[in-house]
Formats: sequence, structure tokens, C-alpha cells
Amino acid sequence: MFDAILEYYKEDKEVKEIYDQLKQRLTVLAELNLIKWDSRLHHVSILYYYLYCIPLLEEMRKSEKVKKEIELIYSHFLFCLLARFQDNILDDDFEVFGKTESMRLSCSILTEAKHSFLKTGLIWDQRISEVFNEFYEYEDELLKPNEIDNELLYKRVSFLLIVPEALIEEIGSHFLIPYKYYLNYCLLRHDIQDVLNDIKKMKRSFITDKFELRHGFYETKTVHLFKEIHETLNNFIYTIKTSSTENKFFESAFVNAVAEFKI
Repeated sequence: MFDAILEYYKEDKEVKEIYDQLKQRLTVLAELNLIKWDSRLHHVSILYYYLYCIPLLEEMRKSEKVKKEIELIYSHFLFCLLARFQDNILDDDFEVFGKTESMRLSCSILTEAKHSFLKTGLIWDQRISEVFNEFYEYEDELLKPNEIDNELLYKRVSFLLIVPEALIEEIGSHFLIPYKYYLNYCLLRHDIQDVLNDIKKMKRSFITDKFELRHGFYETKTVHLFKEIHETLNNFIYTIKTSSTENKFFESAFVNAVAEFKI
């Protein structure tokens, strides 16, 4: 999907210019020795920008109420990166970024994300704190032998909802529902790749153990995952078709997802 989205936005100069500004801000953090800017972080940054920041950017473009656009996208972008590094720590996934490196990146990015968030004039109130903490609360729930509710998977990356939630008055609440379904779809799609990789390596991991607990047979995990991603994708499609939002990114993601899974 990433390649298709990259192709879709290749002629959009504003999208590229905004990423260049975000990248420049990260290099400033690197100069302060708060992060290390290298090819690994560049890869993650551009991936998360195109997959998770452009949907919000498209929504902000439509609203005359939105001010300090670049600062808002920068804050959202940092919360996206935070989700990645916090997830690495929780899953003991240090193949690309080491343990202490992931911890250091998490601390630096969280500090910068909150600073940027407050610079926009937005208020970090009780509601935003609850959204922030959903990430940790959902991780605790995943450790219990309970059925996973695919409609709540977005809580695994609740940091990505902080800025959209804070902007409800400016962009409206109609953006949140398709965005949550889009996140659900992306997470399940990523889980499929994780399970395939784990099976190939004969590796037991959190995600494979969870699906073995639910379905009993290691070999059937991918079958169930594909069924669940189809269900989630159908929910995403229905939401796009019935939502009042006219978000160009969602329309593009919808077309690519349908083609990818032949629904």
C-alpha cells in the first residue's frame, strides 16, 4: 500500500515540502544529540508520514479553522513515531533499533511531541490523557486470555488519535471513524506479515501465541487473520461509503486495499 500511496501523491508538492520540513526538524533534534538521524529512522519517518499523517493533512486542508498546520502535523508525526518505538519496547522487538536506543528515542520523541502539541495552542486535558493512556491499557488487555475485538485495534496505536481528537472543533468528529477503521486495517495487515515471518522462522511471539490461543492450530493462524482483515476492510469500505467526509487519502487507500485483497 505504501508504494501506491507514494505514487498517488508524487505530484503533490505540498506533501513533499511538509515532509522536508519535518525531516529538517528531526535533524535539529539529532544535532542536539537527542536522536540519531540515519537511514533507519529516515525509512520509518517517511513510511509513517505517508501512511498516517497524510489522512489528517487532507482533512486539515479542507478546514479554514485550522491554524499552525505544520506544527500540528509535526506533533502528530512525532506521536506516530512514538507508537512505533513504544511498541518495539513492549514487544521486545529490537531487530532494527536496539533496546536502549528505542527507549532513548521514545523519551526524546515524547518530550518533543508534547512540546509541539502545546505550541499549537491545543489543550492537553483529561480527554487527551485518556486517549494517550489507551495505548497502555489496551496492551494490558492483550495480555489476558480474552477475545480480541478487531473494532478496537486502533487503541494499540492510540497516540495517533491525540491530535485528531484535540482538533475535533476544527475538523469535525466525522474524520475519526474512518481513520480508526483505517488504523484497524493497517494493524491487521501488519499482523499478517508478522505471523508469516514467525512461521517461516519457526518463532513463537506475542502475536502468534495470541492466535494459537484463539484458534488452537498454529497452521491456521494466517487463514483466520485473512478472514479478520477482510471483515475489517469491509467495515472500512462501508464507513468510507457512508461517511460525510470527502478525504482523498481514504478514497485512495480504499481502492488499493480492495485491489490488494481482491474484495
